[in-house]
Formats: sequence, structure tokens, C-alpha cells
Amino acid sequence: MKITIPQKTLAAALARMKHLAPKRCSIPVLEQVELSSVLGRLQLRTTDLEIEHCIFLPNSVVTGELTEPVMVEFAKLDKVVVLLSGEVSISCEPLPEIEYKDVTKQIYPNGYGGKGVPEIVRERVPQDAPTVTISAGKRSCTLPRHDHRDGCELPTSPEYAAKDAVSIYRDADLSALVAPVLHAVATDDSRYGLNGVSIEV
Repeated sequence: MKITIPQKTLAAALARMKHLAPKRCSIPVLEQVELSSVLGRLQLRTTDLEIEHCIFLPNSVVTGELTEPVMVEFAKLDKVVVLLSGEVSISCEPLPEIEYKDVTKQIYPNGYGGKGVPEIVRERVPQDAPTVTISAGKRSCTLPRHDHRDGCELPTSPEYAAKDAVSIYRDADLSALVAPVLHAVATDDSRYGLNGVSIEV
């Protein structure tokens, strides 16, 4: 998977989300920003469990399959992006399949003072930590990618959503949205109602 996006666009989006991504938090997952693909474009999402901030970036391009969200520590990503310029590429490999193995361990049903009983326990096989590579020109940096399968999935709060306490902002380039209809805008001052673009929410 590879994401291509102008540095200024990504930096501006991260700046808007900075207030919702604490540097030190008792819940580590809240320090992450989630990168996902929506209609072949990049979407950023973060939350503090009260407000969810979601930014859609239409001038980004996502190539390859992004079937699962990519989670990176917000502070590290923000620090790297500020140092880059031009077109920024974000790439990562799919998360490896989780493997398990059977391990024999001593179980103490009566506490550690009693007699141990051997029992076969299914454990996860240790794997190399996944990474995300961020590059622009000759500069490149590798950041650790957090595996959401380890209980590191960015939470959503339906109870807050039900109370209309979640604000979701989707930022887009307004000029790009208006451009396809500009040819139909009138220039007759006597009919000023036709000289603009109607935006409905």
C-alpha cells in the first residue's frame, strides 16, 4: 500500500488534529492517528473519546489495497512531516498473519506453594514489529506501526454519537469541489442570483 499526498496538505491536516492527540495519555491508543482509505483517498481519524475528528483529503492518492487501518503515533508522524517537503509518500506492507504455537507450562491450581501441573497453552508467536515508511525526495524515515489486533484499535463512542457530542469534520479543497460547475456560473449583474454557486448542507 502506498499513499501520495502533498506535504503542505498533510501538515495542515495534522495541525488541525493536534489538540485531540495528547502526547502523554493513560490510554496509549489515543495517542495514535488512524490512516485509512476512502474512495481511493486518504482519511485521517483521531479521538479523545469525546470528540472524533475525521479529515478526508481528496488531493491524496492511495494505491494498492488498504483493507485495514494504519495506526501511527501522532506526535512522531507530525514531527517527521514537518521536516519534509514536496510530495510525501507513505507506504507499508500488510500486517502478517498471526501465528500460534502450543507451549507446555506449569499451572499451579492451588497457588505457587502447591504442586505444579503441566498444561498445554496456546501462545502467539513473536513477530517483527510492523513499520510505516515515510519519504519525500531523498529523505526517508521509518516509524513503528501499531497493530490494532493487539487491542490497539482506535475506539469509537456510539454513546457519545447518540448524544450528538461527536463532531466529525471532513476537510476538502473547496476550489476543487466548485471547479466542475464554474462554467455554468452567469456573469450578468442584472440577474445576480445566477452569479454564484449554491452549496447545500
